[in-house]
Amino acid sequence: MPSASPKRKPGSLTFQPGLETIHERRYQGFAAQHGAANFVTPGGEIFYHFEKTARLWLVDLNKYTDEQFARKPSETQWSIGQVYYHLVVGTENFHLRACQKCLESRAEVTEGGKTLPGKIVFLLGSFPPAKIHVPPSPEYSPKQPESRAEMREGLLKLIETMRALAPQIDHASPVQKWKHPALGMLNAMEWYRLVEMHFRHHLRQKARLDKFLARQK
Repeated sequence: MPSASPKRKPGSLTFQPGLETIHERRYQGFAAQHGAANFVTPGGEIFYHFEKTARLWLVDLNKYTDEQFARKPSETQWSIGQVYYHLVVGTENFHLRACQKCLESRAEVTEGGKTLPGKIVFLLGSFPPAKIHVPPSPEYSPKQPESRAEMREGLLKLIETMRALAPQIDHASPVQKWKHPALGMLNAMEWYRLVEMHFRHHLRQKARLDKFLARQK
């Protein structure tokens, strides 16, 4: 008689790379069958691209050890764990908060537009491939997350939040705007799109950190 599988504690998260890979293959098969062209609304198409990028971050959580997750190239540079924290918590507290204000008509109704950097970013559909160096500070530097499981849970929650917002984005007012400190006045659709661009932008930083960690083995 086969032995019973060990029970997990309620709310606990375990890493199962094989199972994660199976789920990812199923997702990629679905994505290939239902490509962006089949998402007829702007919100649906933006979410499609966001989810593809977010799942890259999600699957790659399995390849880091806890020690690697916290290792920094230098005192002034982030660990890969800090990058994940920046994306998960920063998106929730900054990008989506601004997006929600626009959706709920709590933002400023204004004709104010984007700054020149903002116009360039949205024209290109991505951030320029340049490093942005900000001196370490308690206000800006992200925390080191407690665990990879915490970030996995945060990413899954963020994907579902973005999924739920997509239909609302299609009906959002284009004149309800909230100011981005560098890019200027953005409406709900632009804040929503910025989330996907931000996740994609940090893939370059992730690649540099992955090379650093590979050299440490």
